Amino acid sequence: MKEAEEENEKKTAIRVQNGLRIRAAREMLGLTPEEMAPLLGYRARSRIYEIESGTRTPGPAVELLLRAYLDGYRPANWPSRLRANGDGQDRSSIKKRLIQKYRQN
Repeated sequence: MKEAEEENEKKTAIRVQNGLRIRAAREMLGLTPEEMAPLLGYRARSRIYEIESGTRTPGPAVELLLRAYLDGYRPANWPSRLRANGDGQDRSSIKKRLIQKYRQN
């Protein structure tokens, strides 16, 4: 029983650490939880809070999108106040290249 408790504690620590890393990424990008939720495919900001607190584990797609955003990818629904060029152009080819890049890693 003690081993099971230790394993659960390790998993919780990993989720919390991942949540802190994701929060740091969100803050580096200058996004609020409200802005980040739809960019990661969530309808509610509560999902972002759950991930950041470690109560929910993000899927691989979320990790992939975060890496792409940190590398400079900006989708059309990126908040206009943060858009580098403000043109709202479709960046699907950039998205495809970034996804291919991260799938190779």
